[in-house]
Amino acid sequence: MFELKKILILLTYSIIFILYNNTNVSSVRAQTYGILTMKTQSEAEQFKHLIEPFAIGEGSIGCLLVHGYTGSPSEMRPLGEFLAQQGYAVTCPLLPGHGTTPEDLERCSCRDWFDAVVNEYQRMRTTHLKLFVIGLSMGGVLSLHLAAHYPIDGVVTMGSGTRLTDWRIRLLPFLRHFLQKIRKTHNDYARGPNRIRFAYDYNSVNPTRELLRLQRHVEDDLPDVIAPLLLIHSKNDIIIKFKNAELIRSLVRSKDVTIVPLENSRHVVTLSEDKETIHSAVKTFISQHISVQ
Repeated sequence: MFELKKILILLTYSIIFILYNNTNVSSVRAQTYGILTMKTQSEAEQFKHLIEPFAIGEGSIGCLLVHGYTGSPSEMRPLGEFLAQQGYAVTCPLLPGHGTTPEDLERCSCRDWFDAVVNEYQRMRTTHLKLFVIGLSMGGVLSLHLAAHYPIDGVVTMGSGTRLTDWRIRLLPFLRHFLQKIRKTHNDYARGPNRIRFAYDYNSVNPTRELLRLQRHVEDDLPDVIAPLLLIHSKNDIIIKFKNAELIRSLVRSKDVTIVPLENSRHVVTLSEDKETIHSAVKTFISQHISVQ
């Protein structure tokens, strides 16, 4: 009886999900990445300037920037350019599976993303006196993961957390058998010909499961984080709720933790009206810690 009830609940959720995404059962079963891949490849070529990794600025203080899930370095560039102007050496790699097509993301695991961050960290660590790691969304989660295993002079997270809000995420174990992707309800600054950010318009099911796996692992890792933390988070974030910042603060062992709440942005805070507030907060944070031995 219990199993039947469970199946009925799953079927109900699935029907709601399908209706919510304006598609039908047969099309869901038949979905492939053909048309989507062609469109994304075309967009990747058109918006190549938004996708490319960057390394700018010079100095003995390094800032490693990490973009978010399905995103690209474009969402970190305004902050990167600001930090370079302050005299810091800034780099922002393109994470594996990003900036090309969702098919490429399907081939990646959360370990691939973390390894890319570790490689850049190790390169910068040898050439800079101090190193700060700054991440947006999943980039912040990867930054916390890095801080749990490697010495870092300071970590900044923006809109990062270990608990997603989207109710459809709960259906992934069931939906993955016949569904490949979920269209984003919001894709800030990444739609239309005048976009200033490149990001996939869909969350692929299997990579999203990898994201959840990463979040669970990092939440377990948080007690090993002792580096100074600056947690920047919008109170209007509907993807990663503000309470995630409070959860992180409660679980880390860092003695120096500051939360900066934002009022005029949603999830991609780095490109929002709050970006000047972010720039100022990050500048102050780094300045306070570059002289700490």
